[in-house]
Amino acid sequence: MGTAPTRDQRLQVAINDLVQVVMEVRDAANHVGETSTLGQLIAFHRAAWGYSLADVAEQTGLSKPHIHAMEQDRSTNPNVSTILALAKAFKVSATTVFLAAERSSFLVNGEGGE
Repeated sequence: MGTAPTRDQRLQVAINDLVQVVMEVRDAANHVGETSTLGQLIAFHRAAWGYSLADVAEQTGLSKPHIHAMEQDRSTNPNVSTILALAKAFKVSATTVFLAAERSSFLVNGEGGE
């Protein structure tokens, strides 16, 4: 029978596992940012960060009903301050949020945003 792994070996395995999970989440977030509507982007990042609507409202200064409407793709034309607030809350680029809003506007209204 072999000896049990040392504490350092167990820590290294745990670190490697954690790095793998972080890379998978990062890849998923990049994919969501590249292909999602605004609602999908908000839903993904709320889940990933464990944020409630109230948490996002507090961080962005937006109302819970407005965030919910955006998450349901019922509000698809956010202004610049909303885009910047969401980007900051979810730690993504403003371009990512803007492009998601454009996709939402196109899908909901059949046209690109203004």
